[in-house]
Amino acid sequence: MNTFRTKILAAAAAAALLVGGGALALSLRGGDEPAPQTSFCWGSLTREDVSALTVEPRERYTSTETAVATSRLSYCHVDDEFMLSLESLHSAESVWGTADEVAAESPVRALIPGAPGWVNRTYAGVLLPTDCADALAEPAPYLQIQATNDQEDTWRDGPLQKRIATVLTTAAERLTGTLG
Repeated sequence: MNTFRTKILAAAAAAALLVGGGALALSLRGGDEPAPQTSFCWGSLTREDVSALTVEPRERYTSTETAVATSRLSYCHVDDEFMLSLESLHSAESVWGTADEVAAESPVRALIPGAPGWVNRTYAGVLLPTDCADALAEPAPYLQIQATNDQEDTWRDGPLQKRIATVLTTAAERLTGTLG
């Protein structure tokens, strides 16, 4: 019986060594992974801002963006969650014309409180101050956000629109600080 007990103890010790060694290998291997991205869309959004637009926040987000003011249109894609674009309108008065074109996709549109902008079901847009136009050497800079994943069925009664407007105004304020 002692040999049977010894064999069980030896097997248990071997299993513990394997599990412990595997955990150690995984923790050491994790050191090679790049740190999660913390700044998005020209430094205008944080990870917390980005996760505010998702129904189920993720561990990692990545963004692809063009440089600001390299052309009349700069954009930033954050995974399949949303796209932020910075473009130049012909004049400051055309912000509502742009809103009318985009809002044609949705009968619902509301003003963003305290900002020259609007929000509908999956888009929002805001006109940046004229100081930003001077920094960009383009007239009437217009920042727009579009949710690119299909969250509308999950977010009822307007929470997505509120979050879109909040993230858009956050990005607009930070970009205004950078550009103006």
